[in-house]
Amino acid sequence: MTRFHTITALIAVSATLSLATGPGLAENHGSEAEEPEIVVSGGREIPRGYEKVTRRVNIADLDLTTEVGTTEMEKRVGAMVEEICDAIRRRTVREYCYDLAWSDARPQMDRVIARARGS
Repeated sequence: MTRFHTITALIAVSATLSLATGPGLAENHGSEAEEPEIVVSGGREIPRGYEKVTRRVNIADLDLTTEVGTTEMEKRVGAMVEEICDAIRRRTVREYCYDLAWSDARPQMDRVIARARGS
């Protein structure tokens, strides 16, 4: 798989995940069974290219009205981004994986913080 195809595949993964999950993924819609979480996605090298990797980061136990809570959420999401992307050997593709994963996670994080703070 060429670098162009790899990056194109990762973009497609991001777009697919964004469309499939929609803007309310990390929002609790009144059901106590739902736990707030952030979805982190990226790619993983396999012998013939890359595959989609999606992991969920539970943030239900965090008080996102505080700086301590938001900092812990940032750490958890960052650790998951590293877990997903650090296995990629080629530096440029690994860096792209980081960008992709953070661009998917950041809006979700912003939404749950705003909701927690009543914004």
